[in-house]
Amino acid sequence: MESTTERIRAAMLVHGSTGSDAWEDADNLAWSSKRDDDGEVLKQGLALKETDLFLSDLFETIVEPDEIPEHVAKAYPDLTPKQYHRATHFMWLVLSSVQWFEELSSVEGGGLDKTEAEKFIRNYTEKLNHFREHPEDFR
Repeated sequence: MESTTERIRAAMLVHGSTGSDAWEDADNLAWSSKRDDDGEVLKQGLALKETDLFLSDLFETIVEPDEIPEHVAKAYPDLTPKQYHRATHFMWLVLSSVQWFEELSSVEGGGLDKTEAEKFIRNYTEKLNHFREHPEDFR
């Protein structure tokens, strides 16, 4: 896991920022696992170093209330509650996309090779286009 953590830290610096604060922030990021009492992995993902705090769990807690926080509403007065919910849900999806959840393993199919992943993405791109043309089929 240390090798994975180091690669993630380096990627955050490469694709994020190398400002003075970024180095310490990256160094306090870790790839972590949550295990049950029998040692089985339940979840893996980004966490704060030396804690059991997954970033996705923290984010869920931050956005848990349905109302738009006052400081967000002030900065974006035209943002509707529905738009806020969609935006925060999308942010959670992006954040959790690098995680593995045991409870979702039945739909993850043990992972995909690159060719299969490309087929999968193409398929969902087609489905998204179908949604755009016929949203009633997805309700």
